[in-house]
Amino acid sequence: TERTKSQGGKPRSFSFRALKSVLLSWRNCRRSNKGKPRKKGGGEVNVSSKRSSQSNSTLLGGMLESFWGYFFNTALDNSTAQSTSKQLDPDQVLKRTQRYVESGLVLPERTLFTIILSELSDLKQIQALLDWQESGNCDVGTDAITYNSALIALSDNPRFCHTIFKRLVASHKASKKKKGGQSTRVNLKHVNVVLSSWARSDQRMAAKMANSIIAECRKLGVSPDVESFTHLIMAWAKNTWVDPAVVVNVLRHMQKQQEESVAPNEFTYRAVLLGLLRSKRADALEQAESILQEMSDAGLKQEAHDYTALMLKLAEESKVERVEALWTKMKRSWEEGNVSLRPDFQSQTIRLRAWSDAGNPTMATAVLREMISLSASGVLNRKPGTNEFNLVLSAWLRSDQPDAAEKAESGLKQMMQLSATGQFDCAPNQSSHNIVIKACIKANDDCTARSILKQLKKQKDRDLGSTYKAMIDEYFALGRPARVEETFLEWGSVEDILNLGVHRTRILSWCRAGEPQKAENALQGTLNAYKEGFVQRKPNAAMFKDVIRAWDLSKRIDAAENAERVLRQCSEYDEVDLRLCNAVLWAWTTSPSPSAGLRARDLLNWMKEVSLQRPSFSSYCAVIIALLRSKGSRAEQINDLLFELSARPRSFFRGPSSVVGWERIEAEIRKGGRIFVNEELTRQFEKFRSFKKSD
Repeated sequence: TERTKSQGGKPRSFSFRALKSVLLSWRNCRRSNKGKPRKKGGGEVNVSSKRSSQSNSTLLGGMLESFWGYFFNTALDNSTAQSTSKQLDPDQVLKRTQRYVESGLVLPERTLFTIILSELSDLKQIQALLDWQESGNCDVGTDAITYNSALIALSDNPRFCHTIFKRLVASHKASKKKKGGQSTRVNLKHVNVVLSSWARSDQRMAAKMANSIIAECRKLGVSPDVESFTHLIMAWAKNTWVDPAVVVNVLRHMQKQQEESVAPNEFTYRAVLLGLLRSKRADALEQAESILQEMSDAGLKQEAHDYTALMLKLAEESKVERVEALWTKMKRSWEEGNVSLRPDFQSQTIRLRAWSDAGNPTMATAVLREMISLSASGVLNRKPGTNEFNLVLSAWLRSDQPDAAEKAESGLKQMMQLSATGQFDCAPNQSSHNIVIKACIKANDDCTARSILKQLKKQKDRDLGSTYKAMIDEYFALGRPARVEETFLEWGSVEDILNLGVHRTRILSWCRAGEPQKAENALQGTLNAYKEGFVQRKPNAAMFKDVIRAWDLSKRIDAAENAERVLRQCSEYDEVDLRLCNAVLWAWTTSPSPSAGLRARDLLNWMKEVSLQRPSFSSYCAVIIALLRSKGSRAEQINDLLFELSARPRSFFRGPSSVVGWERIEAEIRKGGRIFVNEELTRQFEKFRSFKKSD
């Protein structure tokens, strides 16, 4: 071009080949670095390589800006020096390319538009480019490659990708009516791109849309292949609204076709395994094992993660024997020469955790020794550490052997020795000591537990709060509220107990022991700690409910009165539950106090006025029964309640609770004594009987 100008000639129109080469170089450089710097062998980030890629991409963008400004005499917004400071915008490339083609300065090529199309990520921009190409403004129309680039560019958004696919389907149907319209026909690549987009998404309609795409491509004469069915299976496997186990039906359909193009491969079987592992069917895991066996019989390549995924699911279902059987099968295949099934650290950890959760310390110890042997021979990439040794300690904790506490303490000392010699990175952490302390408490060896706690207090940077909490939880599980109280007070003398759950454990321990007064005292201590700022969260209704239930079950003379006091105090901290109010009302029905009926009536009014709780039919039944049993009640008080009930709609009396309530009232009337049988009460019973017959 310089020689042409020096000789007095005019610049020629360019075919975009030079522009296309710059665009390709710029795109490849940009794709090689998408914010993910490469790593060196040691795992450190190669920062210099990242900066070099960014500078090269920016430089190519600047070169392209200069290319346009020089050859097309375009007035750029920035100079060449300024343009090299920012990367090129694909949208700007599109706009300028359209302007140059329409002005006739350049001769376009379809490949250039395909490159630009693949760099766009907005649906409106892609549709605008397709409209511009198909409108006849240039000599380059759309073809299958153009639409494939558009689908790939929008594959991260399945809805947008499906929109372009529908446009392609419409173009396909229209091209059949035109001569030479074969360039816009749908092919298998288009179908697989859209299916892959839906399969990778977690949207609810993904499986349904994948089915519709398969049906549509068959109508268009495009036969799905194994990749298409694999994407369909993956879409169903990720579906949480329908049982993912339906993927087996798709697999059986592929096997019945007996065509090489749809023969299931290893990716198909892995998608089926994913669906079965996510299924909630009772026989899903058995089917997964059979699918894994089919995969082996078909001679397809199996990976270690195919087995570990199934082992993990079996371990979650506490089927430890089947976990071990699957590991034995995996190990045998590896020993026979299947290198892809080489044992990894994850599979061994799953085995170890499964036996630990099952409370089998013998097998857990054997797995740990096998891990040590495999790591020594170089099969495993690292040695077992503290977490793996802790799983063996947990196995001793969960076991019922009489010497479990001694074995756990011996294991803790062995961890210290191995760590001191440097053979293993298994220095005991806080969890290690907590497990051994809980094992000692479970064996009623409080002296050893306190001795380990005393040693922890001497060490620096120890989280004593977790140890105290572990002790409280273990004492609570064993039903020893006195020890819970003792440990709680000792913990409170060391540091502030901010965890509200620990306070509730203390209260609940006294409730289960049948000591409602001590439980209420503990509740009062929690409320005082909250007022003074020693508790982070506000006490909730669950803590008050525990105390109210404890008073109700105590059958003491003052149980109802104390329960009502706690209930009214609960309204100051949290919303009062209707069941909580009904529990107190029914507590008044068993109270020997002569004013029990009146107190129940007052509580009913309090529910309507203060707590804003709408009383249920059970609430009225409790008050009526309390009035019938109380010596200080009068017939007018019962008539007032019956008058309120008569104003209620018919639906208010339906349900099992209403039947039980009326039957209990009838039983009280049959007992005789202080019963007020009058015309209003008789009318209400007749009304109830008519409801009962019709319902």
